[in-house]
Parts: sequence; C-alpha cells; structure tokens
Amino acid sequence: MFSVRSTSVIFLGLLLYSHGAGEFASLISSPMSLLRDGDQQLIGFSLFGSMLVIGILMVCDLVRFHRLLEAVFFVLATIIIGFIAVTPSDNADHLFLSLALLLSFFLYYARQLRTVGSIWFYAHLFISFAWVAVIENHSFGLWQKGMIVYLIILVNIHNWLLKSGRLECQDLGLGITVSRTNLPLKRKVVFAVAPGKSWTRSLSENSGFRLYVGVATSFVSHIWCCF
Repeated sequence: MFSVRSTSVIFLGLLLYSHGAGEFASLISSPMSLLRDGDQQLIGFSLFGSMLVIGILMVCDLVRFHRLLEAVFFVLATIIIGFIAVTPSDNADHLFLSLALLLSFFLYYARQLRTVGSIWFYAHLFISFAWVAVIENHSFGLWQKGMIVYLIILVNIHNWLLKSGRLECQDLGLGITVSRTNLPLKRKVVFAVAPGKSWTRSLSENSGFRLYVGVATSFVSHIWCCF
C-alpha cells in the first residue's frame, strides 16, 4: 500500500535515475518539467505523478486526523501540481505557478515552524538564502529540484508528526479547538429531561453558526499568511 514515505522514495529514485540516464551536466541544470519534454517523457510524467500521489495521500491523512485547514492547503497545492504537469514548460502560467507553489510551501512551513517557536524556523529561512547562492553559482534547474526535494522531506516530517500524534491541537478561532481526538465526525446532541416539560436540546442555537464562522475566519487568515 502506498504511503507518503514510500511514494517519496519512489520520487527520489526516479529523480536520481533520470540524471544518470543521460548527460548529467545538462540534466542537472534543467528544470524538472523539461524531463517530460525530452527523451525521458515517461520518467518526467512519473515524477509529477509521484508528487500528485504524495499530495493526495497527505490530504487523506489530514482529513482522517481532522486537520481540515491544512487539508485545504494541500488540495489546492495538488490541483496546481496537476496543472503544472500538463502545461508546456515555456507557458507563462506554468512558470508562474511553479514558482508560486514552491514559495507557498516554503511560507506554509515557515509559518508552521514559527507558530511552535522552533529553532528550525531560522534554519528553514537560512536554507532559502543558501539556495539563492546556488542559483548564482550554478543554475535555476539545480535550485528548483533541490527545493522540491527539501520540501518533500518537510512533507514527510509533517506526515510522521501527524501520525505519531505529536502535533498540537489546531485552533479554529472563537474558542473552538480541534484535534484528532476531540472532533467527532458527527456532532453529539444531548437532550435534557425535566418533569412536566418537553425535551429541550442543550446545544446552543448559535453554536453551529459560531463553528462555521470560526472555521471561515481562521481559513481566510490561514491562506492570507501562507500566500
């Protein structure tokens, strides 16, 4: 059965194989999308397919653990990866979205690391400057593929923390806190019985509205911080 980790290993294996199957100096300096435009079309499309599978698996795991805002981010990212995979490399939208996607993931994990106050936040920022130096001294293609590999490693760490239960509760705003243990799939309704009175629901009439407003407010702020 596929998992984020096993699919990532397949992706890295395909990436290494693609550079060993041709002229290394030329391939290492080329953006990843050019692999599907040349003699290695199968490998090129397989690389994009692997990233799509990673995105879909992350969405499934995030939904299963009720981290819905993060799942929305990965849904949007997976859709963009699919668009990038089927558009020509010299297409303006392809170029813009490929850079925007890398930046979005970088900012997304920067925000996650800053929220928990981790020292890895500063290491995360340092990596961006290090890869800028790579651009100046080598090529855009090497920088792009290096960033993709780095972000896939972060996704795997994210997935491991998710499944190991090490992630903290996710605050959805308005005093509503969500974790994988305290958000049931269906909301419970409690009925109170009093002598001589009809049954009444203890659930506040406005609680459902507060929940949806809280989710919407937090989602807008989440996307604003990421983009």
